[in-house]
Amino acid sequence: MIDLEDLMSIPKNELQEASKAPDKEDLPQLVEWLTSGDDNIRYQAFLLLQIEALSGDILDKKSRKQFETLFASF
Repeated sequence: MIDLEDLMSIPKNELQEASKAPDKEDLPQLVEWLTSGDDNIRYQAFLLLQIEALSGDILDKKSRKQFETLFASF
C-alpha cells in the first residue's frame, strides 16, 4: 500500500515507471489525496492516477475514451 512518503518521494520524471507498482488497492488512497490542502500532494496523486488510468489497466475502453476526452480539453 502506498503511503504519503512513498508518493512524494517519486520524482515526476519517474511517475510513468512508478505507476506500474501501485495496486488497485491504492486507488482509494490516491483519490483521497486529491482532496488534500497541499497542492504538491494533490498534483502528485493526480499525475499518478492519470498515468494509471491512461495505461488501460484500470479503465475499460469506453471509460478510458471519456477520460482521454476530458483531459484533452485542459
